[in-house]
Amino acid sequence: MATQPIGRVVPQEQWQPTQHAKVCQFQDCGDQFGFFSSKYNCHRCGIVICKTCASTTTVIPGYYNSTAVPVCPRCHQLIERLKQRGPSTPGYVVHSTTVSTTAPRTSPTPAAAASSRTKHITDDDIAALHNIIETLQNALIEEQQKTAAASTNTDPELQSLKDENEAMKDTLRLLQQQLHQQDQRSNKNQPHTTELQRRLDAATQERASLAEQHAAAQQQAEADVAA
Repeated sequence: MATQPIGRVVPQEQWQPTQHAKVCQFQDCGDQFGFFSSKYNCHRCGIVICKTCASTTTVIPGYYNSTAVPVCPRCHQLIERLKQRGPSTPGYVVHSTTVSTTAPRTSPTPAAAASSRTKHITDDDIAALHNIIETLQNALIEEQQKTAAASTNTDPELQSLKDENEAMKDTLRLLQQQLHQQDQRSNKNQPHTTELQRRLDAATQERASLAEQHAAAQQQAEADVAA
């Protein structure tokens, strides 16, 4: 049986622009880009990643002529897990579309990492974060539409919805941490932080509503199976 596409990748025109990225946007990395650093886009979620993170390549069924392409480590992990499970419901997965301001893996101390963040976060980074939140909110709307019909889905599809919902929780949690860090910077970025907080609050409310609908849909599906 042919393998079905593993979700719907973020279109290339919606990828994060590499020219604005100051750090690797994979949330577990955060390495700073130098003048001669190579920058790549994750071919699934569109974030800008460093050479090390781009070394994880995989074939995304249904895309890129079945050629292995660079993806961020978390997209790679999710794609491989969903391949093993089988066909999944199409939809964005934006779990790793976050501008990471955490210290690089080689950072010696938390104090040095905090100093680096304060020095290198710019208005461009904040603007990129705004774009990411908009992408997240759009994905939450799509997820709500899928969850509304989840009572007729198969168990693997329900599990896929659950995985993506958990991934979005991680994204929102990281955004919350970034807001806290940005609040400690100078007042010149205060208007950006206020708008970011408003957008994050809206995304959090959307996610809470999604979680309730997902739980109800899963209960209904289990009841249908039992019947």
